[in-house]
Amino acid sequence: MCESSITRKMNQPLLHVMIPAYGNGRYLELTLNSAIENLEPQTLITVIEDPSESSEIEKLAKKYNSRVSYLRNELRLGIAGNFNKCLKLSQATFTQICGHDDLIICDPSDELRKIKNINEQFCGNIFSSRVLNTGDNKLKVVDSFKRFIQPKIRPNTQIDSVEFLEKLMIGYWAYFPAILWKTDVAKQFEFNSKFESAMDLQFLVDLSIKRYEFIFSEKQILNYRRHSESASSKNALVGRRFIEEMECHKRVYYFAKEKRLTKLKIQAKIALSVRLNAAFSVLVSHENFYTKLKQLIKVAKT
Repeated sequence: MCESSITRKMNQPLLHVMIPAYGNGRYLELTLNSAIENLEPQTLITVIEDPSESSEIEKLAKKYNSRVSYLRNELRLGIAGNFNKCLKLSQATFTQICGHDDLIICDPSDELRKIKNINEQFCGNIFSSRVLNTGDNKLKVVDSFKRFIQPKIRPNTQIDSVEFLEKLMIGYWAYFPAILWKTDVAKQFEFNSKFESAMDLQFLVDLSIKRYEFIFSEKQILNYRRHSESASSKNALVGRRFIEEMECHKRVYYFAKEKRLTKLKIQAKIALSVRLNAAFSVLVSHENFYTKLKQLIKVAKT
């Protein structure tokens, strides 16, 4: 490595928070306020807007021009394309792709300093997060179900990539905005533009298949906002999310078959958590089921 490259590495900021934005940016001001209030002053913050008819995102982001950078794509890239641009433009050791409706509640910098040079296979830290539901009771029920079936992962440990794939195949949901990526590793991969809502799982699968590993932290750094207007919620209701998740499971199945990883192959083939979550989401979307469920809960409390 040449001297100038070493110097750039030494002077590189620790964290760059990239915020891909769309539409009217209804919650963006709350997101930016939370980032500015809770992150170190030297943390970079950038809003990247995919073009829309509204000018609200640009107006709002430029209110913070002393602290927040604003970029607007010339052409609409879509969610995956904008995520890829976030990684491409990141200038820091770590990159966080934060939703324009999420809330940053804690600074992760101390943990990142401890682990940034841990080893070549390390690709990021998955922090804890809390789901912030805006009042949609159907989504609350689905989130409760997901928490019920989600497997546990040992905190503050670097997990083997195959073990992590096993956790993904049986229902581990890593809330994407709470993942802080090692930028130079993440830039070697791309989010699949064919996916509309499961590109987070696709990205995790791609890195894990290449044997990259994560560290898990108990520290809660983010409130992940769940609401009926989000892309993940809309695609879940029409079944698109589950179709994409099954494609990810299929990829893991062939990887496990090639590597003779019998346990992982079976888990990927069965895809039990995907099937259960899909079935449960369909049930919850029917008003009659939801009314009966509320009645049962009411009876149980009396």
